[in-house]
Amino acid sequence: MGEYDQGVLQADAAKESNVQLFLFSTLPYVGPEYMGLGGVELYDEKEKPVVFLWVEHDLGPSTLAIAEAFRTSGKPLSEHYLNHTIQPVGSWRGTWGEVSREIERQTRLETRHTVM
Repeated sequence: MGEYDQGVLQADAAKESNVQLFLFSTLPYVGPEYMGLGGVELYDEKEKPVVFLWVEHDLGPSTLAIAEAFRTSGKPLSEHYLNHTIQPVGSWRGTWGEVSREIERQTRLETRHTVM
């Protein structure tokens, strides 16, 4: 079962259980060869900066900050301005070329970045 379907099942289960606050995190797909199975290939249409997140360092505190905003608002969750919204979290802005070079530097795997 794919990550999207798992997320839908989790959200449905949360609704059925009357969960008041449901936070879901996902990452983009990088491919089965990522981190050690032969190399990394990254493709993008333009070499322009995009936002990335250092998951181990920033995801937990970001999630707590969003939960704290709900907790301290004094409003029911259903009336909170963040209710039913997607909150992107990012801690670094760079290009896929920079990501490619950093993966190669840290893992010593051959890394190819192609601007299409």
